[in-house]
Amino acid sequence: MRILHVLPSINPVTGGPAKSVLLQLKGLARLGHYVELFTTNWPEIDGDAVEQVLEQDGVIVRVFPATQLWPLTQVPYSRGLIASVREARGRFDIYIASSLWNPLITHTLALYRRYGLPYSIYCHGMLDPVVFARHRVGKWVWAQLWERRNVEEAELIYFTTAGERQKAQAQGWRLRRPFVMAIDVDVSVGLTLPPRTRLERDYPWLAGKDVVAFVGRINWVKNLDLLVSALEQVRRLGRDAVLLCVGPDSDGSRKVLERQALELGIADKVAFTGLLMGEDLMAVYARADVVALVSRKENFGLAAAEALAAGVPVVLSDGVDMGPDWVAPPVWRVRQNVGSIAEGLIGALIYAQETGAPSATARQLAQREWGASQIQSLADAYEAIVDIRRSMSVANGSR
Repeated sequence: MRILHVLPSINPVTGGPAKSVLLQLKGLARLGHYVELFTTNWPEIDGDAVEQVLEQDGVIVRVFPATQLWPLTQVPYSRGLIASVREARGRFDIYIASSLWNPLITHTLALYRRYGLPYSIYCHGMLDPVVFARHRVGKWVWAQLWERRNVEEAELIYFTTAGERQKAQAQGWRLRRPFVMAIDVDVSVGLTLPPRTRLERDYPWLAGKDVVAFVGRINWVKNLDLLVSALEQVRRLGRDAVLLCVGPDSDGSRKVLERQALELGIADKVAFTGLLMGEDLMAVYARADVVALVSRKENFGLAAAEALAAGVPVVLSDGVDMGPDWVAPPVWRVRQNVGSIAEGLIGALIYAQETGAPSATARQLAQREWGASQIQSLADAYEAIVDIRRSMSVANGSR
């Protein structure tokens, strides 16, 4: 097959999709399919930039200059990318777009519909009621004008968990063909971790502390205010714990959280590292005693999956759709309130202290869940759509 995927941005500061989509496309390329990715480097904007063409493990990545489209200046647009989508008509067998509720993807999907192309949507949690509740009126209007037709006429809607699919269907979206498949997780990350002391080279004050790590965008949806307050409770209960927030500040939340930590008297116990990648990120997983993901919503939770693969116990809120049946160590399920999160953190820290790092049980869970790639099932789903379209074309031609 020839596959085209459109992603709003491949810049890692935008979060998990920049990593998970590329992992998925590389898997499709390994199966022998021809894969192109159209994307931007948003939030970087450069009016003088030109399109860049890269090759990554068999995937052709075309990075277009990003622009702003007034008044929606907080999301990307790219006239060059849209022009290339028009030119791509008929050159691919299946067309995919990632995300919803932004003009770049909405325009892309509208073109897919206009040209009668077989297309799929990778939702990334964008049909979750938490997302729809934010700017509800604007999204309702957007849905009536464009997004409802884009979604309901798609020949496949890809969800990463059954919970994500159920939430979308409960909102009344009529989905022609929902498809559920977990993100490909590189479970080998836990086999090549640096020494636990590696992180303390850059952050010496971590030595001897219980390290609670958050990995992801510093953003309103992550409930980091609850996590900071929970840390204060954990410390009052006698644990010498610190919080390491690893990720880019995507909406200005960092200053609010730093002020909150100062007011709680734990400003020196909460640190923000910014975006870390490669060995620097592996050093966090090697040293963390627990990774906490207590978001309002997560359609999957790639950081938690990577943490488990590295042998780190995790604390997950009831907003995280991944592994709803995980109710025992090395996973602690918590409600989205300070007391429940604090209780989960204490349980996970005691477990980490008693079992030592890395946790063999955590690694075994990761291996069981993601040790075998499911990418062939996604390729099969795409090929089924392509075969149906070809059969329809032959039938129409014979009339």
